[in-house]
Amino acid sequence: MASGLPLARQFPALSRWRNVFLPFPALLVRHLSSGGEALSSNLSQQVVGSDRTIICYHPPTSTPHQNTKPLRRRKVWENSSLTDGEVTLVRRLRQEDGSIWSVATLSRLFKVSPALISRVAPPSEERMRELDEEKEMLRNMRRHKRKLFLLQRQAVSCHQLVHNCSYL
Repeated sequence: MASGLPLARQFPALSRWRNVFLPFPALLVRHLSSGGEALSSNLSQQVVGSDRTIICYHPPTSTPHQNTKPLRRRKVWENSSLTDGEVTLVRRLRQEDGSIWSVATLSRLFKVSPALISRVAPPSEERMRELDEEKEMLRNMRRHKRKLFLLQRQAVSCHQLVHNCSYL
């Protein structure tokens, strides 16, 4: 390891696992290559030839968790059912305007799962046709036009939602 080559060229395996080995400072590698003792008991060094050295690092058990993303947690819904009055209100709102009172909006409003809302008040046939036409239109749009359309639709639905909250 006396050569001035970068670590990735000296150790081809490191180039594939670049993020894993980022915590290794160059000082550590130089220290080991100069024939000094390993800095910790987790490091071991093996000389294969006159110009090659293999460094093995066994991290402590807590290390693999520090660079990983936390697990996604499912949302915990406060209610697992709706009362009869809430069911009739959900059905009425979905029939009046399904674009404003979407499954996601109603599930947040009543603090129940979206699956429960879709079971209690499925969309009408007319609304299903509208959704299919909209999906086909969005599929034919280019990406930037699609984003603009979705942002505009979201702004309009939020505006209408604020004005239609007299039901509640």
